[in-house]
Amino acid sequence: MRKSLLMFIAVALLLHLVSQLSIAWARNGLTIVVTFPFLYNDVKALTCRGDTVISLVKPGIDPHEYQLTPSDVNVIKEADLIISTGHAPFEVRIRDLVSSEQVRGKLVELPSIEGVTVLKHPQTGAPNYHGIQFYPQNYVLLIETIKSAMEVLRPECAEVYEANAEKLLQDLSIINSTVNRPGKLLAVVDLPVLQYVATWLGLDVRHVLIKEEGVPITPQDYIEIERLLSLTKGAVVMVVRGSIAEEKLEDLAKRYGALFIALPNPLAYNGTLDYLKTVAQVVSNMSLATGSPSAKGSSISTALLIGVVIVVILIVSAVLYTWSRR
Repeated sequence: MRKSLLMFIAVALLLHLVSQLSIAWARNGLTIVVTFPFLYNDVKALTCRGDTVISLVKPGIDPHEYQLTPSDVNVIKEADLIISTGHAPFEVRIRDLVSSEQVRGKLVELPSIEGVTVLKHPQTGAPNYHGIQFYPQNYVLLIETIKSAMEVLRPECAEVYEANAEKLLQDLSIINSTVNRPGKLLAVVDLPVLQYVATWLGLDVRHVLIKEEGVPITPQDYIEIERLLSLTKGAVVMVVRGSIAEEKLEDLAKRYGALFIALPNPLAYNGTLDYLKTVAQVVSNMSLATGSPSAKGSSISTALLIGVVIVVILIVSAVLYTWSRR
C-alpha cells in the first residue's frame, strides 16, 4: 500500500515538473512576425518548441494595399523578431516604428541583407523589390539570416534552428536540381514578382508589363511586347493566373508561337518554398516547343515510329541486295 502511494506521489510530482518545464519553455519562446503570407511556412519550419509565428497579412490579400491596424501594432510591439520584405507601405511604417524605438524587436528586411540580388525593372531601371525571395540565392540568404537572429535571441535552441534551416535548404536544393529550365530564352512577364521566378529559370526577362503597383498598363506596353515577340523565335510569356493581362498576353503568345506559362498567384501561398515547388511542377509539365502540357507518350510514339522506319529501310535494302545477286 505504502509503495503504491509513494509511486503515485512520484508520478504526480514528475507530471507536475514536466508541465512546469513546458510552461517555462513556452514562456521563453520567440514571437516572430512576418509581413507577407508567403514567408509564414518558411519561418515556421525554422522554429523551436514554444516559438510563435504570426503573419500580419493573410493569404489572398494584397499586401501593397494593406494598412496596419491598432491590433497589428500591438502584436509588432510584442514581437522578438520581425521579418519584412521592406517595400510595401505598411512595411515602411514598421521600419519607422523600429527606428523611433516604439518597437523593441529585431527587424530583418530582405533587401537589406548583405549579398541579396535585387534585380532592376527592365522598363524603369528602378530596383524591383517585389518577390526578391523567389530567387533561390536570395532565399538561402534570408533563411540563414533569420536562423542566425533566432540563435542569438534563443541560444538554447541553436541546434534546432540549425537543423531546421539545413532541412529547408536541402529541400530547395532538390527543387533547384530537378526543375526543368527552358534555357536562356527571351521572356516577357506580367507582374514584377515573376521577374525573379523567370530569372531563376534561366530566362532573359526583357519586359515586365506592370511597372509598379497602381501604375496602369498602356497600349504602348502591349505594342512593345508584340514587337519583341514578333522579332524573337522561341520566346516565353509568363503570367500570374487571373491577372488583368493574362488573356491579352496569351493571345500574343499564340500568335507568335511563344511558350505561354500561367502560374498561380504567389499571394495565395503561405510559403516561398511551397510556391517554388509549384512553379517547378508547372514548368516540368510544359512542352518547351509548343507551350502545351507535355505528352510523354507522344515522344515515345515518335521514337518508336523512327525505329520502325529504320527497320523497314534495312529490310528493303536487304531484299534489294538479294535480288540484285540473282
